Amino acid sequence: GAVVLPHGTGRTIRVLVIAKGEKAKEAEERHVKLQMEENALASRIKLLTEMEKDREGYSKAVKTVMRASGKTLQGIHGPVAGLLRVPDEYAVAIEIALGGTKQYIVVENESDGKRAIQYLKQRDGGRATFLPLTTIQPNRLRERDIDRCPGFVGVADELISFDPRYQNVFSNLLGRVAVMEDLDAAIAAARKYGYRFRIVTLDGQ
Repeated sequence: GAVVLPHGTGRTIRVLVIAKGEKAKEAEERHVKLQMEENALASRIKLLTEMEKDREGYSKAVKTVMRASGKTLQGIHGPVAGLLRVPDEYAVAIEIALGGTKQYIVVENESDGKRAIQYLKQRDGGRATFLPLTTIQPNRLRERDIDRCPGFVGVADELISFDPRYQNVFSNLLGRVAVMEDLDAAIAAARKYGYRFRIVTLDGQ
C-alpha cells in the first residue's frame, strides 16, 4: 500500500505489509515450538515414571544380567548409564538425549549378548537391549558449519567423558544429537538443516 503525504507534495512512502506467507511461517514456527515443548514434557514424565517404578533406575532385566555378570555371564560391561560421566551443566540434556538407551547393556561381543538373552528367557527376567562392542558402528553429525549456529553448545557425545573402549557406543547413541542453549536456538538450527538430526536444549527440551 502507499500513503500520500500532506500539503500536496505528491511524495509517497511504501508501507511494508506482512505477507500471508510470513504469517504462515510464524504459525508453523509456533507449532513446532509447542510440539517440541510437548515432546520434552512427555519424555520427562516417562523418565520420572520409570524411576518411580524402580528406585535404582534400572529395569528388572538389567539388574538380573548385572547380578550374573562375572559369574554365569561373561563379557558384560554394564548399562550405558553406568559407563559415562556427565558435567552437571549438561546432565539434563544428556539424560533426555539418551532416553531409554540409558539401560541398554554393553557387551563384549554378539555371543555374550546371545547368552545374556538366553539367561533372561530361562529366568523370565524380562527383556533388555544389548550393544556388542565388536559390531556397533559410530554415527556422526556431519552437517556443515553446525558449530557456527547461534546457541550451539556441542555434539552430545563430545560433552561427556568415558573409557575410549566405548567411543563407538556413545558415537552411535549421541553422535547425531546437537545440544543447543535454548529452544529458540534449537528451532532455528532445526529449520536451517531441514530437521535431519536430533536437537536437545540444555534444559531438556
